[in-house]
Amino acid sequence: MANPTFRGVALTTHGGRVVLGPPRDRSFEGALIGVTGSYFQTNPQGARQIAVAGQYRHASGDAYLKAAIRSVQALVGSVGTFVDANGTSYLNCKLANFVGGPSDTGPSGSSCTVNAALVEAVP
Repeated sequence: MANPTFRGVALTTHGGRVVLGPPRDRSFEGALIGVTGSYFQTNPQGARQIAVAGQYRHASGDAYLKAAIRSVQALVGSVGTFVDANGTSYLNCKLANFVGGPSDTGPSGSSCTVNAALVEAVP
């Protein structure tokens, strides 16, 4: 399995997990005066929340790891295609948040836990 990406940039480098939220319900229930029962006004589905969690690792050390995380954080607020770990594409997604840390440095390089939040405009 591949790592989840947003606009071609990896959101994790190891162990990426993706959780797809349900599309937002945009229907409306109402009642008319003097009429028994309710009526529904249905609308197309709303946006879907997508959560990504995993590890970001860099073999060259902490400074390179932080630079890589900052490059992903520069995409926050932009809209593009999100591709999950199975290769499924989700168009018109906004990267709402990307948080990394704290970092651990060891003999094999540096790593940290990352969490990303995306919003898919129209599922």
